[in-house]
Amino acid sequence: MQQSVKNFERILIHHCPWLMKSYHWVIKEILAIWLTLLSLFAIGRVYFFFDFLVPDFFKQADISETIYVFLMAARFDLSAASLLISPLFLLTLLLSLIQKDISAQMKGWCRYWKHFVIWLSIILMLTEHYFFYYYQDHFNIFFWEFWMEWENSILVFLSIMDELPLLQLLIAVVLFGVWGYGIHWFVSQNLPPLENIPLFRSSFCLILWSVFFLATARGTFGTPLSISIKLSISTQAELNRIHRNPFYSLYASWEKSIRRSADMRKKVAGQISNSPESFTLYANIDHARRVNTSHEQYLNLDYHVPLLGGNYLRQRPKHVVLIFMEGFGEWITLMEEHNLNQLVAGNFLKIKQQGIYFDNYFPAGSGTLQNLSKAILGIPTPVDMPAESDFTEGHKPFPGSLARILKQMGYFPQFYYGGNLTWHHLSLFLKNAGFEAIYGADHISTPEKTRFGVHDQDLFNLVHHNLKNAEQPTFSFIMTLSNHPPFEWPKHYKPPEGLKIPSHARFKLRKYNFEKRFGAFSYSDFSLGKFIENAKQSPYFSETLFMITADHSISGSFQWKKEDQYRVRKIPLLLYSPALLKQDSMVIHQRGSHLDLAPTLSSLLSASPLTIPSWGRSLLSPPSTDNHLYSFYLDCMENVCRHLENYYRVAQDKTLLACSDPLCRKKAKQIMAYREAFNTSGLHYFFRFQP
Repeated sequence: MQQSVKNFERILIHHCPWLMKSYHWVIKEILAIWLTLLSLFAIGRVYFFFDFLVPDFFKQADISETIYVFLMAARFDLSAASLLISPLFLLTLLLSLIQKDISAQMKGWCRYWKHFVIWLSIILMLTEHYFFYYYQDHFNIFFWEFWMEWENSILVFLSIMDELPLLQLLIAVVLFGVWGYGIHWFVSQNLPPLENIPLFRSSFCLILWSVFFLATARGTFGTPLSISIKLSISTQAELNRIHRNPFYSLYASWEKSIRRSADMRKKVAGQISNSPESFTLYANIDHARRVNTSHEQYLNLDYHVPLLGGNYLRQRPKHVVLIFMEGFGEWITLMEEHNLNQLVAGNFLKIKQQGIYFDNYFPAGSGTLQNLSKAILGIPTPVDMPAESDFTEGHKPFPGSLARILKQMGYFPQFYYGGNLTWHHLSLFLKNAGFEAIYGADHISTPEKTRFGVHDQDLFNLVHHNLKNAEQPTFSFIMTLSNHPPFEWPKHYKPPEGLKIPSHARFKLRKYNFEKRFGAFSYSDFSLGKFIENAKQSPYFSETLFMITADHSISGSFQWKKEDQYRVRKIPLLLYSPALLKQDSMVIHQRGSHLDLAPTLSSLLSASPLTIPSWGRSLLSPPSTDNHLYSFYLDCMENVCRHLENYYRVAQDKTLLACSDPLCRKKAKQIMAYREAFNTSGLHYFFRFQP
């Protein structure tokens, strides 16, 4: 073997005497660029770490674990750097085979490639960095849309530039540029001549370097990075963020989008194998729920709706209006420091005084799309497998949708959205879900629009106009938009003055961003108040039941502690109609989520016995057993809740206190068993159901 290698080298040097000289110079340049990129990614990770460092981080995370996570994350940097310099290395090999002296050409290519990859890396790192700054989430959460629907990608990319701290961004670009070129100069000056290093003397090392770059581009000899990047490496969420950053996650998200459908179906096949037991276990939580086995191919949960309208309503409403307020977290309405709640949510608080309020209500999913789907279809799916992303399945016309249930009761179902109806194929989904009139931004004529659509007041004006002229009973589902990046409001609106950052929580962004974010919140609340005010002046108000909730809560860019998560994740749910409700200023403490909207409305509106497919229950009916909750962020039973794999007791002030005593562990096992049954039964129905 050794003799064969020597013979190969003699032949190579005899026929290609120019190769070694070119090879040494080019490899030195490639190594300099490669080491420069590694240093850029490393300093970018440190920059990300300190810019978003949570309070008391080093009290929660061990130093050795932090170092370990940084070292493991270096695999991603190594992989990205090798991928970026591989084209240059391959070009060297190709040119070496077709011409004698490649020095002049490769000097030009190396110079251009150096500039290209340094600035590409800086742009991609800062793009992900400031996407996290703006959305408090990683770029790969949205990046799959780039490959699915270009229109969505444009909105996401452009929205990043709306509220960034431009001075900080400019300084970061300059400093990263100086660092990149400085490191390249330093490495180039200090790398010794390669012909003096044994590893580089042999031309056979071309093959060894090819293997090296291929191996490092993969990033590991174990689980491929595109899979391992999705896993959690630490119990600390902050360390998991560091592990995934920077821009290698762009590739991982692209790879994930390609494999999502196949992986999802494999996982579904495994999970729904024990569906009958799961249906039975979850059905036993409530005496009004039964497992429906009448269909050959799929099971279902039937909920026998209690007739409660007579307990709460003076008469049956002619119109039902369900309002999904964008990002309307309950905690903001309770934030009394600096009078913040009155300044940004005063209209909602005024309306709340005359309604039935549910003070333990949570989002069923993570974001707008998931919660919209769960509110309309009433089907749970696991946190790590949002079936809403599978458009083929999501467009099946499920008979138990909220729109079809209210249609059976005599209400004409219509949907209003302030944005573009092509977003996530929304229009197609709504049609298949049973909505017979669908309105979006294109249906509203207004001189002022945002990048995403129309302002909330213009949306509510359309609803108000249609309700005034409605001749038949209607069900109107309204989804607002203004309290969403880029946080814009019309020129005529003046946000409240004196918005101050509460002292109890650290605000991650700049004061300007605080005023912008909560200025938009106040405008959304203002638009809701104007809508109710206009409705009061119209005949339809006395015949309309309003249900006001949110798509999800928001962190508000505060750095919340674990014990605050119960309070922070809650969203409002309010029944409002002074003319129709028998009781006002009433608070109901039952826990619930978006899955309970259809059963709750049905129990108020149905005049005769009714059975609907539902994993939820009427929140107006007392719980038959423990007050269970299964939502995206929290699972609860009585006073024990699960959040991020940890278990807590819920204190009287709604803070979470870590628990591990025998009773807590016993309830934890029950919570996990019901959670698994909840997920499995929902997946079975979602994927097995055939229209």
